[in-house]
Amino acid sequence: MNKFVILCVVVLYGASYSVEGASRIIGGTVATGNEFNYMVSLQRISEVAQLTRGHRCGGALITLSHALTAASCLHNNNQLIVASEHRLFAGATRLDDDSNEYRVRNVANFTIHPEFNPSQRFNYDIAVITTVSPFSNVAVSTLRLPTEDIGIQLEPGCTTPGWGAQNSSATASYQLMFIRSRITENAVCFQSYVNQGTSITVFPNMLCALPPTNSTGCHGDIGNPLVCGDYLQGVLFLSKDCASPVVMPSPDVYSRVFSHGAWLNETVFGIISQENTTTVAPPTESGASTYQAGAGLLTIFALVQIVTSMS
Repeated sequence: MNKFVILCVVVLYGASYSVEGASRIIGGTVATGNEFNYMVSLQRISEVAQLTRGHRCGGALITLSHALTAASCLHNNNQLIVASEHRLFAGATRLDDDSNEYRVRNVANFTIHPEFNPSQRFNYDIAVITTVSPFSNVAVSTLRLPTEDIGIQLEPGCTTPGWGAQNSSATASYQLMFIRSRITENAVCFQSYVNQGTSITVFPNMLCALPPTNSTGCHGDIGNPLVCGDYLQGVLFLSKDCASPVVMPSPDVYSRVFSHGAWLNETVFGIISQENTTTVAPPTESGASTYQAGAGLLTIFALVQIVTSMS
């Protein structure tokens, strides 16, 4: 495993995500210790005897009972996968670490963003996974949701962990890897994917992140979190095709978590805002979101997260 495939590739041309065609992290660093205990692996229960434990895609815990991932991860051929056939694994860097029973929880249900269309490409590609019972905070940690939008960065100040495969012939990696990247203009992602032959409109409710090294997504990396300063800023849904040579740094595209704050408040805590509809404007050079979810509600969400993670 020499390279960490920055998160997953979901290139949906009229077809939804499939595990075989998903992307992974290639070109990164081996994760050690407890740095990424918020990271989850969505696994098919019938395949947990395999080395990679039936890993399908990544995600991140935002409460002890809820994980954020990509909506495209939860579909096969435009059909929603069955929640009861899957489980979440968290709190360890290796998928084959069975030393702690508190690291596994069965899935109760999936909540897909209402604007996501699995037969179309990319937009509103975000979803919440709810577990049957909460994880123990002895085994896992949770991430905070942003209370304000994130701007362009000059240095790689964000981290993306994942269990995606390290080459195009594998399905996943049993070892957690991570890369660092910086937030850049959405126009950088737009131009990069146009050059690769992928047509995408990079809306303001998306984030563009560029690693300093030749890294790309591969199978199993969809849903991986973009974490900047302990805040969950993005959810990966598109990266360079890992079957193609990585000759230069290529950006990844994430759902911008801040833009979906009102929907998350309602979905996770039942906090309903009058501003829970998103108005998506055409892409701007700065890549900044025009959707302001309401800093007050987002602050409440962040505070509730802290309290629940301590329970």
